This record gives sequence, C-alpha cells and structure tokens, in this order.
Amino acid sequence: VAGLFGAHEMLRFGMVIDCARQMLYINPRGASGETSKRLANFLARRGFTRIPMRFNFHRHFEVDASINGHATRLVVDTGMGTTTLGKQIAAQSAVPAVLQGARTSKVKELVVGDFKINEADVTIASIAGEIGPGLLGEEYLSWNFAVIDVGGLALYLRHPDPH
Repeated sequence: VAGLFGAHEMLRFGMVIDCARQMLYINPRGASGETSKRLANFLARRGFTRIPMRFNFHRHFEVDASINGHATRLVVDTGMGTTTLGKQIAAQSAVPAVLQGARTSKVKELVVGDFKINEADVTIASIAGEIGPGLLGEEYLSWNFAVIDVGGLALYLRHPDPH
C-alpha cells in the first residue's frame, strides 16, 4: 500500500464511494450539502435506504445496527472483506457458537439502520477495543450496492433485484 485516504481527506473532498462499481468520486470543490441532497434524492428514487453515519471516538465511520434484535453499532469498513463481529457482541446477540476450526457463523437477522439482511454470514474474531463491536464488511456493502456519501455522512443500501 502506497498510502491511504483517511476520513479527514474524504470528508474534505466530499468523496462518494460506490462499492458495487468500485468507484471513488471526488468533488474538487469540497463537500457540498446540495450535492449530498441531490444524491440522496437520486438514490431514494432507485430504492436505496439511507442510513446515517457518524464518526466514532477513533474517527471511524459508524452506523447503528442490531444483530438478532440486539442493538449495537458497526464500523463501515470497505477494506474488510467480510462482516466481522467481536466475540463479545456475538455472544450477547445469541449468534450460534462457531464450530471448532471454523471462523464463520450465521446471524438470523442483521439490521443496519433500517436495512434488514436475513441469514447473514459473519466472521467471529477478536476485535481491538478501539474498533468497536464489529465491522460491516465489503461483501454486504458490494452485494447491496452500497454508496457511501462521506460529505453527507450517509450510507445507502439497496437489496439486489429478485431473480
């Protein structure tokens, strides 16, 4: 890795991340409330659910979530391949125990903001305290056409069209 775009730079330039298309859009004039509003309207017309984001104490993007009905928060992490839950939140949320040698389990219901994902596969791991209870990983961001409006502090998700 030659370098990283940090939250400060992404916010400054009003970046928009399109996870499904693996595109990064940069506004050279910086973040714009009007641009975020137009993006929100555009995505709403296409069936996307808006989920407010905020910065946590360690300047990671975070969203409200629930796991099997247990309220929590997840860091939005485009660099993490899989959605990962810390062992503590997994136990509190009644996520089935991981079989010996396996790292993945199934969550009956993962809700991000008002966006529901049933029967979600998750990785259970030890997570550093500064990260938080868990990470919303790239697989569900891409599969659900995530658009991240950093300037507007919003995550947008849409379920795939039925087959």
